[in-house]
Amino acid sequence: MSVVNVLTLVRRVPFTASVVVLILLLGAATGTLWFPLEDKSWYPDVAFGPPALLDGRWWTVVTGSLYALKPLQYVAILTFFVLPVSLCEWRLGTRRTAAVVVVFQAIGVIGGGYLMVALSSWTDWGWAQRTAQDLDVGFSAGALAAAMVVSADLRRPWRGRVRLGVLGYVLTSLTFLGYLYDVEHLVAVLLGLWVGPWIVGRRPSRTVAEWLRPGFTRRDLRMLTGGSFLWGAIIAVIGQVADRDGPFGPIGGDPESWWWVLAVVAVDLLIAWGLVRGRRTWWMLALVLTSISWLLGAATAAVIVSGGTSNSGLVWISLLFDTAQLAALLLGRSAFRNPGRRGLRRVGPDRVGALPTAADRERA
Repeated sequence: MSVVNVLTLVRRVPFTASVVVLILLLGAATGTLWFPLEDKSWYPDVAFGPPALLDGRWWTVVTGSLYALKPLQYVAILTFFVLPVSLCEWRLGTRRTAAVVVVFQAIGVIGGGYLMVALSSWTDWGWAQRTAQDLDVGFSAGALAAAMVVSADLRRPWRGRVRLGVLGYVLTSLTFLGYLYDVEHLVAVLLGLWVGPWIVGRRPSRTVAEWLRPGFTRRDLRMLTGGSFLWGAIIAVIGQVADRDGPFGPIGGDPESWWWVLAVVAVDLLIAWGLVRGRRTWWMLALVLTSISWLLGAATAAVIVSGGTSNSGLVWISLLFDTAQLAALLLGRSAFRNPGRRGLRRVGPDRVGALPTAADRERA
């Protein structure tokens, strides 16, 4: 990309470029580009979170948005910021984008912080009580809200793809990791999903089902089901490497069980590859394995209900995931009609995907 093209791009997204430059300059001036912010003595004075809100440090909503906890996190935070915010600014303009990002960042930080305070005071939920003591920094809540808002300005199926992608990330991270920023993300994203149509100037959908209905094509169904197995592989790795007591129970694998995790990941990746290609054989295998997983999960849930076992949240989450995956495979079964090489040789290439009559072919 030439210098002229870069300058043209910057002129189209001045808010995004200005915030990025401000974050980098502030990080260089304070040394947080090279040394962790959480090691600084003044870290509690600039970071936001429930303790800051309860102590009346309202300025942290602004100051905390311009930092990262560790030097490497600047890469993730700036990526999270630049991609959705620049798209939003490109399509909706600078003023609306700046208002969306700033306002929703504040709502996510304040709403998420007070939600944690409320949960920790109303219940004996250990995760909520721990999270209510955390501090956080970063501009990610406002950026993810901008992604949800600009999705209302996209045509289907991209509208649904963006929404499912953002919601999938937010809900997965909250379910298995459950950091304070995950709660902030959830508050900002759900609000952005709700008010996005009004902001972009179109009539909002009347039901949640219409908000989420992505208008999937056959290729989208293949990508969705294949993506669910890819997501399963990612969750398997997270569950092995992470050591976190999340909202639904602790996760963290046995160091000696890596061979089993790698086998699960390999199978999930192979099935994802076959589903994306629309292979009938891989669809059948995916259906069988998902059904077995669902039955095992249902049996475990039944034992939990009868015996009152504690720390069962992840079992119910897994059962819910398997149910959704099974429904996607069954409802999208017509998208998986491509035979493998052996089946192609048996039926002949001219008959694969052929329409039965001349009238059908003409209409197609």
